[in-house]
Amino acid sequence: MKQTVRWLGPVPALVLFALLTVGMTWPLVLHLDDHIPSDLGDPLYTVWLLGRNARAWEDGSSFGQANIFYPHRDTVYYGDVLPVQTALAWPIGRLSGNFVLAYNLLFLLSFFLCAVGMYALVRHLARSWTAALLSGLIFAFCVFRFAHSAHLELLFFAWIPLGLLYLHRFFDSLAWSDLLAAALFYMLQVGSCAYYGEFLTVFVAVFFIFFIFQKRLYREPRFWLRAGIVAAVCAGVLAWYFLPYIRLHRAMHFVRPMWEVEHFSAQLQNFLAVPEGNLLWGRLLGRLGNPETQIYPGLVPIFLTLVWWFTRPRPATDRPAENKKRRLFRLWDILNVVWFAVVLAIGLSGGFQFVVAGLKVSARHAGKPLVGLLACLALRIIVDKAVRRRWKASFAAVMPAERLYGLFLVLSWILCLGPVIKIFGRKLAPGLYGLLYDWLPGFKTLRVPARFAVLMMLALAALSGWGLARLEARLRGRAWRAALTAGLCLLVLAESAMLPLPLAPVRVGRYIPSVYSAVKDMPSRTVLIELPMPASDGEEFHESLPMYYSLFHRKRIVNGYNGYAPPGYRIVREAMEDFPSAATFDLLRKIEVDAVLVHTRGYRDDRGKRAVLDMSAFPSEVELVTRTAEGDHLYGIRAKAPEMGEVQPARLAVRGDPRRWRAFSNRNPQLTGLAFDGRQATAWTTGYPQFSGDSFEVDLAGELEVERLEMDLNGDPLDFPRGFTVEGSSDGRSWRRLAERRMYWPEISARTVEDFSSYKVVVPFERQRVSRLRITLTRNHPRHWTIRELRCLG
Repeated sequence: MKQTVRWLGPVPALVLFALLTVGMTWPLVLHLDDHIPSDLGDPLYTVWLLGRNARAWEDGSSFGQANIFYPHRDTVYYGDVLPVQTALAWPIGRLSGNFVLAYNLLFLLSFFLCAVGMYALVRHLARSWTAALLSGLIFAFCVFRFAHSAHLELLFFAWIPLGLLYLHRFFDSLAWSDLLAAALFYMLQVGSCAYYGEFLTVFVAVFFIFFIFQKRLYREPRFWLRAGIVAAVCAGVLAWYFLPYIRLHRAMHFVRPMWEVEHFSAQLQNFLAVPEGNLLWGRLLGRLGNPETQIYPGLVPIFLTLVWWFTRPRPATDRPAENKKRRLFRLWDILNVVWFAVVLAIGLSGGFQFVVAGLKVSARHAGKPLVGLLACLALRIIVDKAVRRRWKASFAAVMPAERLYGLFLVLSWILCLGPVIKIFGRKLAPGLYGLLYDWLPGFKTLRVPARFAVLMMLALAALSGWGLARLEARLRGRAWRAALTAGLCLLVLAESAMLPLPLAPVRVGRYIPSVYSAVKDMPSRTVLIELPMPASDGEEFHESLPMYYSLFHRKRIVNGYNGYAPPGYRIVREAMEDFPSAATFDLLRKIEVDAVLVHTRGYRDDRGKRAVLDMSAFPSEVELVTRTAEGDHLYGIRAKAPEMGEVQPARLAVRGDPRRWRAFSNRNPQLTGLAFDGRQATAWTTGYPQFSGDSFEVDLAGELEVERLEMDLNGDPLDFPRGFTVEGSSDGRSWRRLAERRMYWPEISARTVEDFSSYKVVVPFERQRVSRLRITLTRNHPRHWTIRELRCLG
């Protein structure tokens, strides 16, 4: 048998990986050209991106200038560009004319490549093809992958183990070929997923530091020459690749705030979380996390990693003599295990309460018991000198590569937990991720530390390979070893299986809605907006569908979905809740929209039906181009002729001396003076979501004749009041209403949409003499209300 395996090489493993890829993603292989995994959100966005990138390469047009989020520029750089996946999808999409097919083939390829990459790495490290086979299955078919079946870019991490393989070979040989291969796979990973590129850079740095000191290469000029040249080339290529991102994200103020990063960090219970569709654990563990934090590693990797640790080479001092002190330590260990079981029970059940002999026992939160357990374990290690000595000797006896992957496991596990370590929402301790966020370039644009789980799974897969190799060495008989490996492989697959894989139908070819044929026949410079738009930020993934259909009609659209959404888009999206109205038609003309497509079926169909019914009140604003049996109504926006004799507004002057003003508010009253201190860098803000009834009142230190109020937004372009009244008073007791805005948004245009200094709240009214002004909110909204600078004009 061994001779047969040696002669065939990796062929049996490759065949098995290919068959399991088809089986574990069943029935996708039966619907490659008209279904996509998961849903019509992120997968459809990626289909659009692959098709759009391919077309941009073919046309030689500006690569950054996508057709979404009009009138914004370079919108493709709002998220990951995926050049590697585009290069792989291009020939398939062009030959078949179907990028849904290309997407699905890449989806399947990602599973196969991950298995192959991990197989190659562990085959090199553990020198066992059975260990490599199992490690490949752990890495390729883990729960983390199925939780992210909607994110193609997050499934492409096969280049990580391949890059590490050639780094190991380079540190053994210092050969140019190995270093160049490692650099190639590193660049492929960065081009496949920027997230993993950032994460991998940190771990490659740890890899280099570890082996430089382990092998004393700091004394080797040849190492520094080769590593320096390749590092400089990689840095130059990456700087060129990321320069457009950096410029655009800086200009658009795209940064992930710390509270958002904390929200998308894993909590301790999430290491038991699986998708609800998981066959084995879904009903029990399916509600412990969302798709971003479902990172259950599996029983087999945990078991084999423990096997690896407890079967490590033991020095002579590993077995201290049994005495009363040792028996006390053993009892302590048993109590720690029981304590851990109690903490786990509290976390899974949400707490418990019972009465024993009249004594009430209650535990509602796992936070304090967990802190106590960690303190008890730390004290156990501090008190027992024999344990510390044994661990130190054992660590020295373990191979350097094993130490490195043990370090990777601990480091990635801690980084998954983000800037604050939590369990069930309770804060336990600060995490290491905050250091990356504060000090390393690029991490302020990443919001999901839980994705470090991919490196945790890589470390677990590698350690599992060593664990299985040691376990097999202790078994006698080929049949026992084969049965063990087969059983562990089956358990790995059973724990992560989601069968059948959820699929969503996609309309392709002649099944694309007929209204898009009418859109395609419109002039090439047409700008289209599709309604209804999403009702909130969390529903913006619905914009993937208009983006997908834009591959067919090729027109510029206001709709869009990406890693970030620009403020101008969100202003339009909120304003369209008032569509149709004179104000919304005026806004659409200012951003150069030519056509409106209203859907009365599908997403928010009731909103679409109301818009179509109300359209009859605006015959001078729009004309019906076509309507279809599928409930789609396409309108053209009529050009608005300039009114004869239109009077230009008089130039107004700033009134009053803000240095003498005083202000009052029911929110953060101590900061009100920042709203008129003459500095754009400071601002007053509610610091809360907007609530109807919140107010800001300013004493103008004497009567002023005013006819307009301005509030600058600048660095906070979305923190404007959504509805409000403005009142004036001469004595602070009797108030008269000067203006009211039932629904408000800042004035934007195609020319000013990316100039945040032009974003302001402008409220004109009839000329009045007042000594006090009061702004009162009339609508609730989840965003803050912020005033950078307040001015009175007259």
